[in-house]
This record gives sequence, structure tokens and C-alpha cells, in this order.
Amino acid sequence: MKIKRIFLKSRFGSLYLFFAVFVTLSFITRTILFAKSLPAIDLTPWLLVKIYGAGLFFDIVAAAYFSIPIVFYLMVVPDKIYQGRFHKPVIYIFSFVILYLLVFNSFSEYFFFDEFGVRFNFIAVDYLIYTREVVKNITESYPMPAILTVIAVISFIILMSFRKLIDSSIAARSSLKQRIKSGFVFIFRVFA
Repeated sequence: MKIKRIFLKSRFGSLYLFFAVFVTLSFITRTILFAKSLPAIDLTPWLLVKIYGAGLFFDIVAAAYFSIPIVFYLMVVPDKIYQGRFHKPVIYIFSFVILYLLVFNSFSEYFFFDEFGVRFNFIAVDYLIYTREVVKNITESYPMPAILTVIAVISFIILMSFRKLIDSSIAARSSLKQRIKSGFVFIFRVFA
């Protein structure tokens, strides 16, 4: 399988995995919110193209920008450290945190949509100013321990389902020249 070969041959396989998960979770979130809003919209083929076409474009752009720090990390860390026995747990912890944040964002979008009838917008930014009040309101309105536990379980299941691919990516050898070339090609694609 071509995708599997990418993971096996390059430490940048973890980056492709990040992209795949980011875009997939965004697609699932978009589909759930779309289904939730069906009674209120006039469904046309063009609307579907706009929702999924424009959504995919923005998801890819967002994933590309969020991945820039990962690209630089993958470029500069030498194989000796990257493949070291202490580094593997760091990669797994870091991957879990990223997955947790992505799944948390999907849940947050769902509850925000449920409350306001729109995806994240300026209202969400305004809420950052009144963080204490917003957090208090959320904890009173939703069963947060249960929601956070479900998010952790989903994140862990996703992480474990990609365990072999992550291990293959960690085991791939690369020279500094190869890493820099791959990294700059990726960064060039983001800004082109």
C-alpha cells in the first residue's frame, strides 16, 4: 500500500498521520454539524460542494499551518535522539496531547453549534476575555468529567490504532540533508 510505504520510509510519516487525522476529524465534525442543521437549510448540490469543498480547503490550510512546528522539529532532531529509547515515549505523549486537542476541538465545536447555531466565530473569541465566567458556566451546564474522559478514550484509541505507523516513522533513518529537503518542500507547499 502506497501510504504505508510513505510511513515506512520517512520520519515525516508522523506528519502525514497528523494531516490525515486532522482532516478526518474536521470532516466528521462538519458532517455532524451539517446533519444537525439539515432542517434549517435549503439543500442544493452547490451547497454541498461549498460545504465540503471549501471546508476541505480550509482544513488542509489549517493543518498545514499547525504542522509547521512539527516540520521544524522533524528537520532538526538527529536520528540518534529521534530513535533513542527515551524519545519514543515523548513522541507518544506528544501525539496523545495533539490528538486530545483535536478531538476536544471537535466536541467543543459541537457544543458551541448546539448553543449558538453556528461554528466557532467571533463569539468564541469574545468568550476568551471572560474565561472564568465561561468556564464556570460550562462546568455547570455540561458533565465535564464524563466528556473529558470520553475525549481521552477516543484519543487513546486513535493513537493505538496508528501505533505501528508511528513506530515505523520513528525507526526510519534519514540524513540531515534529506530532512531539510523534505521539510522545506513541505513548508514551500504551505506558503505556495
